[in-house]
This record gives sequence, C-alpha cells and structure tokens, in this order.
Amino acid sequence: MTTNVDRRTPRFDQRREHWKHSHVPLLYDWMLSRKCPWPSACIQFGRGYDSRDTYTDRTLYLSERTGETSDANTLYVAGARVANEHATRSADVTKKWSENVYRDPLPSSDFRIKKKIIHPGEVNRVRELREGVVVTHTDHPNLFLWDIERQPHRKDTSSKGVESNVPDLTLVGHQANAEYAVESAEEGKIIASGGKDKLVLIWQMEDYETLLSSKNSHLLNKTILRGHTDTVEGLAFHPEDSRRLVSGGDDRCVFFWDSRKSSATGKINDAHQGDVNCVDWSHNGMYIASGGADNRIRIWDVRQLSQSSEVTSFADLREHTGQINEVLFQPCRNSSVLGSCAEDGQVLLWDIAQVESDSKSSTGGEIPNLLLFRHYGHQYAVSEFQWSTVPDDPWTIASVSEDEEGATLQIWRLLDLIYSSPVDAASILRSEGM
Repeated sequence: MTTNVDRRTPRFDQRREHWKHSHVPLLYDWMLSRKCPWPSACIQFGRGYDSRDTYTDRTLYLSERTGETSDANTLYVAGARVANEHATRSADVTKKWSENVYRDPLPSSDFRIKKKIIHPGEVNRVRELREGVVVTHTDHPNLFLWDIERQPHRKDTSSKGVESNVPDLTLVGHQANAEYAVESAEEGKIIASGGKDKLVLIWQMEDYETLLSSKNSHLLNKTILRGHTDTVEGLAFHPEDSRRLVSGGDDRCVFFWDSRKSSATGKINDAHQGDVNCVDWSHNGMYIASGGADNRIRIWDVRQLSQSSEVTSFADLREHTGQINEVLFQPCRNSSVLGSCAEDGQVLLWDIAQVESDSKSSTGGEIPNLLLFRHYGHQYAVSEFQWSTVPDDPWTIASVSEDEEGATLQIWRLLDLIYSSPVDAASILRSEGM
C-alpha cells in the first residue's frame, strides 16, 4: 500500500468553507472536527461508552506518527463527547470545529487525551480486542498487545531518546514487516495478521488474564496460511464463523480461507488492476468488498464459492479518484450500506441493495443510484474510518486524514432524512411540522 499526499488548492479551500457553512447544517445531524498536531494513520472507537440524555462519551484510539523528528511515536486514548441524535440545532452543527489545536482547541469536555503510550515505532493500525485491550501494527514483524489500564501514561513525548512503553504481550511469527493487515474475532480471542512475508498468521488468545500475567511475554502464532505471492494488505473474518476469513494483497488477488485447511478455499485472480489494499465481509455473510490501488471498489458474491472456486464481481464502484484505503460494511445485520475512504480525501457511503435490485454497476460519470452520501470534510487523504460500535447509534462515523501538516479527526452523523426510506422520511418531516 503506497500513499500520496494530495495538496489542495486555494480554490478547493474556498469550496470547503462553503460546504462547511452552507451544506453541513443541512446534511449532518452532528459533527466534531479537530486538527491534530501529528499525522495519524488510524482511528478506532473503543467499546466503552457512557450515554446521557443529550450526549454519549466515547473512547477513541489514535496515533501520532512523528517520522524523523525528535518526538516519540505514540498511541493515545482519547475521550470524545458525541451529541445524541436530534440533540443539536442545525445552526450549531459546525460549532465543534477546531482548525488549530494550539490557538483554537476544543473544550476538554468535548475532546481530551486520557492516556499516551510511547510506541516502539509508528502505529499503522490499532484494533481493540476487548474493552481496554488493543493490538497494534507497526513497521516491524511483531504485533504488540496493550492492556491500557496497566500501561503508564507518558506525558512527555517530546524526546526520541525516551524509552518506549513495554507491550503486555508480543505476538511473534512473521518473518518480515507486518504493517497494515490485522483483525480479530470472538471478542479478541482470535487475531489474524498479514505481512510482507506473504503470509496470513493466526494467534489463539483463549485466556487474557493468564497470558498477560505470565512470565512469557511472547506468543507464537498457531496457524499459517500460505498462498499470496506478495504483501498481504487487508483481512476480514466471516461475521459468524471465525474459522473463515478473506485476505487481499499486492499480488492483486483475494483469497478465501478456512483456518482448518492447509490451502485456500477460493481465490480471485486480478481482483483489481493494482494492489488490493483492503477487504471486508458483509454482516449477512453473502458479500465481500475489496478496495484497490486502481481507485475502484468491487463487490463479490461469496455464495458462488459453494458452486465453484470462481467468484465474479457484480458491482464495480468508481466514484473515488484516489486509491482506496478502507472499505467497511455498516455493522448491522440487515444493513446493505458500505463505506469507503481513499486518497482523494473523501468518505463515500454506498447502498449496494440498489445494485442487487437493479442488477447494475457503477461505471463512473453520473452519480450512480447506489451512492448514498459523499463526505467532503477532509482536505487530504483519508487514512481510515470506522462505523460507530454503539448499537443505538449506527450512523455515526469517525474518520482521520493525514494532512500536509498533522492530521484531521472528524466524528460525524448523517441527517436521518438522507438514509431513511421515502415513507420514513415523509413521516419525519410531518413530525417536525413540515
């Protein structure tokens, strides 16, 4: 996976200001935007949250990638106050907006850093395994597991000479750097990772307390899956069967696996005209989405595997103008919505139910009928995004971009009129006296 910073023009900045003040109050229920001093490649919601009448306090995991400077690379845990749906007037939607963390910081009640961990290397990915326990990927063969409560808070991260925090557990097995592909299943008891050694490795984490308290601080993988001929960039578990997973890599292939078998159960050759950067499995288990360096998203019907080892794409989404960094289905059992982010600075939301019903695919040009929403909030490449993990708040999204200087974190929720059915939208308008 390669990245290119997209430097925006003054004209783009003017359009973005117009979007912020004229469009955001009409399209969003709520938004928080915070400029961060350092680039960040990852954003994740934590499982823990505290709901009140008008807001919910959420936990977030982000990183600070400091490059060749004298400052240390960090993983930090933050708290963000997210307004509940319909709790914000349209005129106030853009008030939680900070363009400079030093001159114009958000109030600590809206956003605060709760803990900083000095990380051994830049944090490329973080995944929460269970509440307060995360695993990280960096430019190293090993994965690091952190129990946040046990880790000391490092206030001073301004010197590269300071020692890194010590991971609670190190996952070993890769023979080359494993930088991006990492996912977990069964509340973090199973972890899968892909790397430059062309392998998919699986670790079993049956008893956290025993593992974290044992004197052996390293855990070797249990399973090795071989088949890729280049770097493995993305992974996803089947939503209901942790023995099944899918992977994509720089060999342009998508592989289907059953961890009980020594070889792949299916393979898509030339899934993209370039690296396969990311994959995800729909929550009904029927579809796979893949995103590539060719700026395209493709949707595959996994049910075809039951008839043959060949899987064909039934949708080819080409609205992005930069390579795809993440694809994620909305984590609701009956949802047909897919999200994507890319180097073009956009987060797009798609309703693939439209493709199924119309048997059509998007080929660019006019806005396709399956493009549900286009988020223009970032000026530079969006590194990662995540859907809300709170069951009652499925339309809130966190996204982060690595900017020319620093990063921009945004947490946002669509106005319900956008995603509601025509009948539901009419009912909402009637209830508001319109």
